[in-house]
Amino acid sequence: MNLNEIQLLLNDYDPMAVCLQETFLKPNKTINLRKYEQFHSFSLSSNDRVIGGSTILVKKKATYRELKLNTNLQAVAISISAHKTFTLCSIYLPPSTNVTERELEDLINQLPAPHVIVGDLNAHSHLWGCRDSNTKGKVIESILENHNLCILNDGSPTHIDPATGSLSAIDISLCSPSLFTDFTWTVHDDLCGSNHFPTFLHIDDQITSDRIPQWNLNKADWSEFERLCIAELRPEYIDHIRDDKMEIFTSVLHTIAEITIPKTSVHPKKKKKLWWNDDCQEVYDTRLKLLNKFKKYPTKENQDNYKIAYARSKRVMNESMRQSWRQYVSKLNNNTPINKAWDMVRKIMGKKQHNSVITYPSQ
Repeated sequence: MNLNEIQLLLNDYDPMAVCLQETFLKPNKTINLRKYEQFHSFSLSSNDRVIGGSTILVKKKATYRELKLNTNLQAVAISISAHKTFTLCSIYLPPSTNVTERELEDLINQLPAPHVIVGDLNAHSHLWGCRDSNTKGKVIESILENHNLCILNDGSPTHIDPATGSLSAIDISLCSPSLFTDFTWTVHDDLCGSNHFPTFLHIDDQITSDRIPQWNLNKADWSEFERLCIAELRPEYIDHIRDDKMEIFTSVLHTIAEITIPKTSVHPKKKKKLWWNDDCQEVYDTRLKLLNKFKKYPTKENQDNYKIAYARSKRVMNESMRQSWRQYVSKLNNNTPINKAWDMVRKIMGKKQHNSVITYPSQ
């Protein structure tokens, strides 16, 4: 997973927080992401080479604070406020490194409840969708029982072994019981250049939706509105009311408005990127079709076909984006307002708001 691919996902989903495992960071090197604060944890080899790592990127406008952890594990945590305040911990357990139940217990005891724990744990168990079990899986099973944690995974595979093509669910999301019904756990339908599928934790729209429905006056049935007002708001009706006349009048008027004036949706439509065309859609559909075929029949041939389709789709999309930008830039002149140029940049990137926490295990 490279920086461009991560930036693409951030542009698509505009998440509140992103968790990365096996990051590409190096000591004293940060990612230049303007909207996000960064918190890292990684191990160093004897020659100061980064081994694995875990990162949380959190939106600067969010309410959060870093939690200092006393652990040898590659883990990082923050306290973040969304629909409620909870702890978000990102952890990476390398496949070649053993972890004890005591180490994980010491880490969890440092996390203020309620908490969400996500990461590439390289732990196999039937509980979260693996076909077999391993030592790490048994350790996680004990942790689940001892700390009364819930599994958010739904059994879907999250990882493809690049050598054998086998599928597994080693990217695990755990949470406190009080948070279990607040999140919806999903897996991205594309690998996005990695051998891990991005996994998403979306906070329930009914909890987090800050998009307030507005009266759509342009689509109102004003003739019906007038007819109902004349029929239901006659002076003689109001005069005979002994209770609060203004409250009754307002209630009746609001009911009439609900019947005759539609409201805007709390779920805004996703806007297509300006550079997205039929060729982009075609290569994207082909790429997903071949990925689904490989997931169903994980042969080397199907894996190679998917990789070829993925590379082709990236070329087509990048070229379409470049052409779209060149066409716009060719129309710029000294009289073009700067805000118009930035608006076009946002449209080309297809940016939109999405108030969710995303976990992204990445190689």
